[in-house]
Amino acid sequence: MPVTVGLPSAGGAEMLLKNQSCRFAGPSGKDFAEVVILTESLVIFDYSGTLNLEMAVFARPDSLLRHLKTSGLFALGLKNNALFWKIINSTWQEGSTTGVGYKKIMLANLQRLFPDQAQPGKPQLVKAVADFAEAYFSKAEIDARWRPLLKMLSGNNVVQVVIATDHYAEATGAISKHLKTWHIHASGLPAVRKGEFFIANSADIGFHKESYPFWETVKNILKEKYARVILIDDFGTNEQQADAYAQEYLIDSRRRKTLDLLERVFAAPVKCFSFAAQDQAIAELILQTTGSITRLLAGEKSTK
Repeated sequence: MPVTVGLPSAGGAEMLLKNQSCRFAGPSGKDFAEVVILTESLVIFDYSGTLNLEMAVFARPDSLLRHLKTSGLFALGLKNNALFWKIINSTWQEGSTTGVGYKKIMLANLQRLFPDQAQPGKPQLVKAVADFAEAYFSKAEIDARWRPLLKMLSGNNVVQVVIATDHYAEATGAISKHLKTWHIHASGLPAVRKGEFFIANSADIGFHKESYPFWETVKNILKEKYARVILIDDFGTNEQQADAYAQEYLIDSRRRKTLDLLERVFAAPVKCFSFAAQDQAIAELILQTTGSITRLLAGEKSTK
């Protein structure tokens, strides 16, 4: 089902959904160019650091310490950010490739670190971990400035959207819940219906995005062939520096591996938009990326 789109512009051109072609409306509304959108495009959005930026903000040093205090974890022994990141980085493999979940992993590690707080009749640690995790996942919303593009892509057969993430098990439900507030249907494993967004979470799939089995699973779930793949990803650039995931050499390696894997698995050319929010204002970057993707889907040569 082709789509009519008004590209973002200085004049605030509005995105519109119609039924047959893609129409570019200039600020004056006078100059239109109709082109047919390719019908076999796979659009893959990274979640953490691209669609969602608030979780990275949550993990900034001042914010993180504040939440450790307000949750009660600070008073129970988790008194500095360095210890928090030591727990996160040392348990990331298990947390991001299994269904154990963020809360259980945090609780198990803190119980080992502070055995006195883990004694029966002392529920403070359990509550503090639950409160901290709730505060963290309350930041799971997608930046509202992505909404016009996501709404344009949802509920049609022009493209298949995948939201891919290396994350904890709780993230799948949090993403789906937020998209539902925008009337966008999304689901994770075991299946996705035509027109739905597919949430491909490493915790559900059992492998990270830079691995072949991750994308092979995505391909097998979607059961479609695509003429092209469009990827929007920060590759870890926008995460906090204390997070091992954000190490520069890993970012470069992750980018190369991911692009190579996508080409191999989907046997299609890949166009990558690196979402490096540190390089320019977020609003400008989202607007620029939205315009570039829309033009690319409509068959115009991207200017980015």
